Amino acid sequence: MTNASNDPGRSGGEYVDGPSGVAGTGGSEVDTDSSTRHRRWTVGERRWGKAIGPSNCGQARTPHGPARPKRWLRSALGVVASVLLANIVDAEPPDAWSPLRLLEGHWVGVGAGFGSESDVTHDWAFVIDGNFLELRTRSTVRTDTGGGEVHEDVAYVSHDRDHDAFVCRQFLSEGYVNTYDIRLPPDPGGEILFAHRDSEGSGGVRAQIRLRFVSRDEYVMALDLAFTPDAEFKACQEMRMHRRP
Repeated sequence: MTNASNDPGRSGGEYVDGPSGVAGTGGSEVDTDSSTRHRRWTVGERRWGKAIGPSNCGQARTPHGPARPKRWLRSALGVVASVLLANIVDAEPPDAWSPLRLLEGHWVGVGAGFGSESDVTHDWAFVIDGNFLELRTRSTVRTDTGGGEVHEDVAYVSHDRDHDAFVCRQFLSEGYVNTYDIRLPPDPGGEILFAHRDSEGSGGVRAQIRLRFVSRDEYVMALDLAFTPDAEFKACQEMRMHRRP
């Protein structure tokens, strides 16, 4: 007698017991007739050959073929996939305004230049559905008798998405308009330059503005002017501003 549990082709598997076709298990005694044994071996080979074929290499196996993943594992993988997909869908695009958002708020300070000092206020706010950054400036010259000449201007900063650049258009109470290209510093603590692009009604005078943060609640703004087309810019006014509620 040959014990099927020692037969490498049928160990633990189902086989046909002899010509009668009665089903048995690997632990049963079987007929030693060579043709019957050969027939059982061929059935076993076909069954196990499918289980360990190239397409199933590396998978866990049972006598009936590759093991199926546990239900809890399939559920866990489904949850992970759903979370990753939700993060991809809900991910917000980068904030293009992040280098300038610190400016938002009410600021007060003192300006020095043009032979006098001034009390200055700056109000930065995002307007028109947050698409533009507005700056409203009011400057009052100090005099011995109280408030003197008042200067006002309003500026709008826009983000040119086609070129990923910021542009500032400044309208002054003296009746002229300046356009600046804003050049951001490579480092967060560097100087922001409002570089002259064009002016209207200024008689050829060119202006540029330099802004540098001292801290989150303090910055220094300097105004430079060039009075002829080929002249270099010269510092004319400096304003030291502090954040206020």
